Amino acid sequence: MRLLCITLAALATAHKSKKPNWIIATPSTRPEMWDVDDANKYCADATPPADLSRVPQSERIQWIERRVHAARQTFEIGSLGLDSAGAAAHMRSSAGPGAAFECRLDRTSREGPLRVPCEVVARMGGAYDNGTAPFYYDIVVPNPIDAGTYDLRLLWMHSTHKEAFAPTSKPLCRVLRAGGDERLGKVKVPKERSVSRPCAGLASSGIRAHEGAWRAREWRPKCQWQIYSRKMAETCFQSKRPLFVGDSHTRLIFDTLTDQPADLESTGDVSFKAAEDPTSDLKVDAHGRSVVVANWGHWRLRDSDVETYVKDWQKTIRALSNNLPPSTTLIWRTMPAYSYRREDLDGRTNIKIRAATARQLAFLAKELPRVIVHDTFAITTPRLFDSNNKHHYLGFARFVAKNASLNDSRFSGDACGGGVGPRRACPWLMRERRGSTYAVGNAVGLADLNALLNLLCNDL
Repeated sequence: MRLLCITLAALATAHKSKKPNWIIATPSTRPEMWDVDDANKYCADATPPADLSRVPQSERIQWIERRVHAARQTFEIGSLGLDSAGAAAHMRSSAGPGAAFECRLDRTSREGPLRVPCEVVARMGGAYDNGTAPFYYDIVVPNPIDAGTYDLRLLWMHSTHKEAFAPTSKPLCRVLRAGGDERLGKVKVPKERSVSRPCAGLASSGIRAHEGAWRAREWRPKCQWQIYSRKMAETCFQSKRPLFVGDSHTRLIFDTLTDQPADLESTGDVSFKAAEDPTSDLKVDAHGRSVVVANWGHWRLRDSDVETYVKDWQKTIRALSNNLPPSTTLIWRTMPAYSYRREDLDGRTNIKIRAATARQLAFLAKELPRVIVHDTFAITTPRLFDSNNKHHYLGFARFVAKNASLNDSRFSGDACGGGVGPRRACPWLMRERRGSTYAVGNAVGLADLNALLNLLCNDL
């Protein structure tokens, strides 16, 4: 997906600033549709019911209330550009939660008009979703488009997520306008910088797949990464035979990479050893395994301070590194960001995780340079509110769809998450220990997993 640099047209004269933070958009008073004049046929409340004066009073009131309600909704288009979550543009509105829109980018070319679809994705959960207005939305472009300047257009279709997925009436079809113009802003799409060098694996030097940025809902490394399928990963593991050591964040990677439900003490190509809060006497059997991936810390930082955790971690990681066979590579996977999505008070904060991670990386660079780092924290922090459940980025989704993760595709645009796997198809399935099968379905967790697989397998 291309990086979008979006500037606002001076469409709202009410704003005196040359660079307004928000542009106020208003919905059309009557239903409209793009390019055609079929709103009376296909949209709700286009014309009053026949013989309005003769229909029951309750129906007349309901029709009038719907028209008034639509006219009173507010829409503001954000200062368009990337934020920490990687969205290309933003909108906040009194319509919601989860209102549905059609989105389009238009540009005139020598060959004729270009019309590129975009998506308006509701921010479900996290800091922007407390169940009350304003409701927040991200505007994203799901596929690469030609460089140039485009006009952004939005068409409001349904008032809520419930109505969008179980409509009880025709769509609203209200065009959003700013200053009377339905062109809400100028979207400048530059030429994309080509990336040709493959991401570095264990045996090579260079840029690794955890170095990059989020562009809309797609993780874009600074190198050319490989999108791994389950079959490709299994082929890699026949020679690598990785051992994963850590807490639930590590166990969910193990669950994803193995045919679950599996024995946690599996002796197959991929193995897992639980280590939620290990000490320096941590023992692992790495015989016949060329790589060990280790991660822990969330539990300790929940119940303790950074200084105590880091001191204990230094002793443990040194002992673990020294006890491994010389032919076995140790990878330290940094802690994922914490999403704060818990009802009870929790001692974990990203301030603590960030401080601990910085000290860990400095220690490894100086004291244990043979240990390779995979930076999960760098990948997850920009989208910390997009966790699946409380603070995990893989596994069963409980926040957005509150159902199997395949349902997340209704919000994110594709079942596997942005840029990982074929669009609207997911090669990664996992099974709960109860036995039900579902797609992993989280763009953040899958991007982190795929970056780790590039590190493990790219040198084969």
